[in-house]
Amino acid sequence: TIDTLIGIPHAELFAQHIIDSMNEIGYHYFLQQDNEADYMVFGKGYKLEGRKEQTFHVHMSAANHPNWERIYFRDFLREHPETAKKYADLKIQLAKKFRNRRV
Repeated sequence: TIDTLIGIPHAELFAQHIIDSMNEIGYHYFLQQDNEADYMVFGKGYKLEGRKEQTFHVHMSAANHPNWERIYFRDFLREHPETAKKYADLKIQLAKKFRNRRV
């Protein structure tokens, strides 16, 4: 899965023209309800019959949304390659064990 985080002005959140534009290029819109603030998520690559292709998630939120704290985690992993390797190994192990279970 490729995750992308895009900062948009708060006034543009949930704007129909953004949803329509993403739909036109094959993304499906999901309202992501968070404990702190709702935001927009678009997904691409899922198939109704359960199989999936390469999947893409595009998260859109205002620049002050807690989503941006994920960037700190990314930066930490970049600065600590040994920890990043352990994290990657754990994710691979868990992905095999819980292949079709996201929760």
